Amino acid sequence: MRRTRSASRHWGCGFCGARVGGGGGGGAADLAASHADALRLGEERERQSGRLREENARLKLENRRLRRENRSLFRQVLKLQQEPPPPLALPEREATPAGQCPSPQEEEMLRDRLAEEGHELGTKAEEARRV
Repeated sequence: MRRTRSASRHWGCGFCGARVGGGGGGGAADLAASHADALRLGEERERQSGRLREENARLKLENRRLRRENRSLFRQVLKLQQEPPPPLALPEREATPAGQCPSPQEEEMLRDRLAEEGHELGTKAEEARRV
């Protein structure tokens, strides 16, 4: 195999792939600068990879914690669904005389209290108010 004249003038760095030669006097300096740039870029990639590995490990831990919390909440909901709801009874201080409707403020106070206790009627009333 015969080398052509133009091929013999050009050579390159095996690490960064820089091509040097072809007549100018600064071929070796260009190659050194290109090689230094390649090394610097490689180091930057390594730092970035390290940061990404750390972030990935942190996110995996966070994901595991959230899945555990989600399972716990799901079990709590299942347990609450299996229990019968407590009977709805007006407390003595909020009871109204027979035949009299409670005022809107009294109704809202009762709904708020029921919603805080997680009672079904309180949450339905809360959802109805939002709509």
